[in-house]
Amino acid sequence: AVPFPYQNLTAPYNYRTSLDVFHVQGGQVFNYLPPATVSAPSLVTVFVNSSVAGIPSRNIQIYLPRGYLENTTKRYPVAYFHDGQNVFFPNGAFGCWDADRIATYEISQGRMREAILVSVDNGNGYGSNRRDEYVPPGDNLPGNTGKANLYLQFLLNNVLPTLNFNYRTLNPPGQAVKPAENICVGSSLGGLVSSYIAMNRSDTFGKIGIFSPAFWAAPNFVNGPLTTTPKLPLRLYMDIGTNENSASQTDSAIYWNGALTIYNNFLSKGYAVNGDQLFYPERGAVHNESAWSRRLPVFYRFMLNPWDEPNPLALAKYPPQLTLQIQSPNTSHLEFLAPLAIRFGVEKSSDLQSWSAPTNLAPATSLWEQRTVDEPLPPASPATFWRLRYGL
Repeated sequence: AVPFPYQNLTAPYNYRTSLDVFHVQGGQVFNYLPPATVSAPSLVTVFVNSSVAGIPSRNIQIYLPRGYLENTTKRYPVAYFHDGQNVFFPNGAFGCWDADRIATYEISQGRMREAILVSVDNGNGYGSNRRDEYVPPGDNLPGNTGKANLYLQFLLNNVLPTLNFNYRTLNPPGQAVKPAENICVGSSLGGLVSSYIAMNRSDTFGKIGIFSPAFWAAPNFVNGPLTTTPKLPLRLYMDIGTNENSASQTDSAIYWNGALTIYNNFLSKGYAVNGDQLFYPERGAVHNESAWSRRLPVFYRFMLNPWDEPNPLALAKYPPQLTLQIQSPNTSHLEFLAPLAIRFGVEKSSDLQSWSAPTNLAPATSLWEQRTVDEPLPPASPATFWRLRYGL
């Protein structure tokens, strides 16, 4: 009844969040002021018709986070899980990631952004077969020809539009795609297809979760595009256990060496440790849903870090103060301390009534960032005033 990552916890529980400004209500941590009533998370099942020949239609399950009903203007990142029948509680034929209950707890403790989670089913009940849908073209498992390219098209043409048109995602139709708000995640062959998607569509999926990858199943892809493609604008999570094996591959060293080889290859391309990528090995871990469930909090905290989005409470409680630090012969030097991810602009006036168009500044990329703005030195008369605007 208790998700695997928390089975060793005993009451009383303590909050452990990286947020420096937060609100606690009903035993939950928020980085914004929540409504008086916050609805519980919910699961919705939707049947998605496929427009891609050779890829059957199927169900997806959609996890909507706490407060989705009340926070009607809030939009959310989305994580898309392969092998969806095994992702949400209670379980599928091979167990359960417990991805929904773990997300609910991590969000409640301020360690994970509120997010929409989508599990994309796979199984012969739909006429689908993961042994071809999750294997890149040019590779094959016995009796199956890789068609991950077609499965990717199904995601792009059918699954993502279902979410973006019907739910409040951060990628609404008609706007420029924000790849960092689309996450693709899977295990074993699902980890393999996630890496294939990363190499081919980093313009749509900017964050990739690769759990216990079955790289052995696709030597042509692994030795080709996965190894040779230069660094892409991606955030990558990859993990592996030391005792991995499966019905198709009983040698745990093959799983381990495959993952470690690709990790070292990513390092050589310039993916920065704990920034662009996180590699998380686990001693003694085997190849099953309980192992992936146990490591899921690490993935959530890395891919859906609360610091990846603006913190309205930080802005409200500690608004930046614009100060005039230095006046050189030709330049006025303005400074302020900017909270993460908030966009600011500097405006200028001589009468406090009419203001110049704002000088837009890129949002801060660190937790609290010292920002400077150099303005031409104004004449002594009339007086010159500057102000900050945010949310531009």
